[in-house]
Amino acid sequence: MKNFRIFTKTKNSFEGQLPDEKTLKVVRMHWFTLVRQGVFMFFAFIPILVMIFTAGYSLEGDLQKFFLFLSSMLFLYWWYWVFYMATMYYLNIWIITDHRLIESEQLGMFRRNYTELNLTKIQDVSVNVEGFFETMLNIGTLEVQSAAAEKKFIMINVGDPLEVKETITRAYNSYIRTHPGKVEERLNV
Repeated sequence: MKNFRIFTKTKNSFEGQLPDEKTLKVVRMHWFTLVRQGVFMFFAFIPILVMIFTAGYSLEGDLQKFFLFLSSMLFLYWWYWVFYMATMYYLNIWIITDHRLIESEQLGMFRRNYTELNLTKIQDVSVNVEGFFETMLNIGTLEVQSAAAEKKFIMINVGDPLEVKETITRAYNSYIRTHPGKVEERLNV
């Protein structure tokens, strides 16, 4: 089960953590993202229920068996998507430490991508909040631009993105004060 856990020794320790590294924040998508997908899945489940009940009462013989089989397959498919959405929600995380930013991105059921960015390579941190529910619930997109040809870290549907941005900025400023010889870029915020 070790491969399925993100944190190993304590709630805020993870595999590959440096000896003097402290976890400052663990960021996941906002819970409303899961609720929004859950509402969609609830309405997707209604036709399956209708199909099960109508097949059991109104149809006869082979047609009834076919509809029960079809509705059972749709039900299994529905459960797969519920499990898939919950897995993506739980396993897509950012870990902000006092040395680096780590992204664990689940790309499918059996494919995961880990990316890390040293705090000294951060060039820009930006926040974008769009939409009624996003504004009311303080949900936004957080983008961290790195130096050189490294990829941009993007996390959508982050809860309290300005607070996460401040955590990254404070970690960066603290790191450049304690490691002045390692600074390569300055943060633009």
